[in-house]
Amino acid sequence: ENVQKDLDICYHEIAALRNDLAKKSNEVKILKKNCTLSEEKLRNLEENVEVLKDNIDSRQKYSIKNKSAMTRLSSTNRMLIDALDALQGNTNPILTSKSTNNLLGTEDRDRPGLLVPISKNKLNKDTQHLEYEETEKKFSMFQNDKLRESLLRVSREHYRSMKNSELLDAKVVELRASLRAQEQANRKLKSELDEVRILLNADTGAAGAEVVAPADTSNVRTYQFGQLDSRFK
Repeated sequence: ENVQKDLDICYHEIAALRNDLAKKSNEVKILKKNCTLSEEKLRNLEENVEVLKDNIDSRQKYSIKNKSAMTRLSSTNRMLIDALDALQGNTNPILTSKSTNNLLGTEDRDRPGLLVPISKNKLNKDTQHLEYEETEKKFSMFQNDKLRESLLRVSREHYRSMKNSELLDAKVVELRASLRAQEQANRKLKSELDEVRILLNADTGAAGAEVVAPADTSNVRTYQFGQLDSRFK
């Protein structure tokens, strides 16, 4: 009876060890599955980080080009303003040139045999001079209007470039914040993955030790009690 009781205890211990082994095996499978999923998620995060880095680099290059274009537009804007100021302060050189002034007396030179009174000749010259001054004034106003239009276009382009540069800078800041968040999540996931691997290695070692333990115990009991079946024949 004592031998049978010891044998029952032995079988009960073996069954308990097998149950523990099955539980540990299931836990190891779950840990392996979680480890695989974590590794895949980690790879995806690393790919996202690389994409964000490339996006930031490209936007930084575009921002640098845009700022360079803004500098050129500012210089052009300054030149147009200076040209407008100079044009408002000067007269048209074409209409005030020496060859143009000589045209004022062509009517008299074309009629050398006709004696024109001095007062009438002076009146004609004054009228022609006023006409040329009016023409010169209109031409200057036309040139000023065209220059103002050009200046307005450049100013609008400059404003658009400034807004685009501000938007690009804000986008770069946003992408950098997203990159930092991705890198932080990446580090956290790596830490969790390392913990899972440590638990996986520990559980694998414990499961191997439990598999060996029943064999050693059965050998000891066989040595102590001999062949139980032969004693009850």
